[in-house]
Amino acid sequence: MRKRIVLTPRGSDGDVCPFVSIASALASRGHEVTVATAPVHQNKVERAGIRFARVRPDFPTPTGLYPEGLFDPKRSLEFFVRRILLPYLEDSYTDLLPPCRDADLIVSHPISFAAPILAEQLRTPWVSIVLQPMLFFSTIDPPYIPTFSWLYPLRRFGTWPYAAVWRLQRAVLRRWAEPIHSLRRKLGLGSASGNPLMDYGQSPMCLGTLAAFSREFAREQPDWPQPTWLTGFVWPDSGRTLSRGLRDFLTKGAAPIVFTLGDSTARVPSEFFAWSLEAVRRLGCRAVFLTGSAAKPSLPELPVEQVFVAEFEPYAQVFPHAAAVVLSGGIGSIGLALRAGRPMLVTPLFFDQTDNAHRVRRMGVARVLELATYTAPAACRELQQLLSNPGYAQQAERIGSRIAGENGVETACRRIEALLATRGSS
Repeated sequence: MRKRIVLTPRGSDGDVCPFVSIASALASRGHEVTVATAPVHQNKVERAGIRFARVRPDFPTPTGLYPEGLFDPKRSLEFFVRRILLPYLEDSYTDLLPPCRDADLIVSHPISFAAPILAEQLRTPWVSIVLQPMLFFSTIDPPYIPTFSWLYPLRRFGTWPYAAVWRLQRAVLRRWAEPIHSLRRKLGLGSASGNPLMDYGQSPMCLGTLAAFSREFAREQPDWPQPTWLTGFVWPDSGRTLSRGLRDFLTKGAAPIVFTLGDSTARVPSEFFAWSLEAVRRLGCRAVFLTGSAAKPSLPELPVEQVFVAEFEPYAQVFPHAAAVVLSGGIGSIGLALRAGRPMLVTPLFFDQTDNAHRVRRMGVARVLELATYTAPAACRELQQLLSNPGYAQQAERIGSRIAGENGVETACRRIEALLATRGSS
């Protein structure tokens, strides 16, 4: 059942790497696979042995620089959609058209806005992959959104508070989506049914949605788009092993606290690593700092037996050795910390990070400290609470043992093949 499949991820490494993992698995099952995404991700796609197709805009930029407006927690989504993605919608459509023209299936990311348009125009079936539960805009299991933080405690009164807010949000986002409606009209498709920025799968060519996270993290809800299938987390494979220096460091003392801001948040100007170093000194613990290639923090000379610093080490192999993980809350690193069974201090800033942080806090495996209020005394206080209460580690180990048994890549591939087989026989 060899099929031509095009995957269209958008965003940072945390968004793109799960798609690359699925693409690699589909290719190993005999399919002809292309990953169509921003040029900045070309190397990681081709290193996996997958055909790459360039799609504008190139974001994140090759220099690692992010527009300043992207890091306003209350306006980052609007800035990203209206200033970075939608102005290039026709460019994205033009770039996606050649690889999609002969595809048997398109597998899209929620912010790959040109993909559903092409699927409808070409009469090609497509599947949406959603990596974060907040993107379902559920009224039953509502996300924590900084703009509506006052609303979150009201969820105990039922669905009506969020139902009212989502109606308002739909009206606002429909105005944001005008470039999508405009391109559709230009192509003779008419305006989209529903709201293309909130409604996934509202298309005659959509076969369904894959929710690529664990049931331990978020359970299926009746108001999710139908049909939707939970796959479990889709683990990225960096293809790298621990450096010799880190392996040696881990064998020479107590389990360290791992500090990282991930791929995109590490580019935010911040005193995060300097404050973290001071917290480590106050606590007298060992630490691993994974700074990212763009952060390049200015840190004093460090005692090598206490602190290890690197731009990158594979999270999947580092986190199991940690006493705790301090991270920004991107879905990829959150999933890996959960699988490793490690307690977390989450320092969210924008997008889905705040909702992810509140979910793991409700699970009893994490504490939350906003990055904007992160200082050495605050970090020291939160880490003391995290490490002195054994309940966090015990709960993290229980949940981690269950998540470790999931295989999101395999489940996603089987579902995609089943949908293709059903489509082919209809």
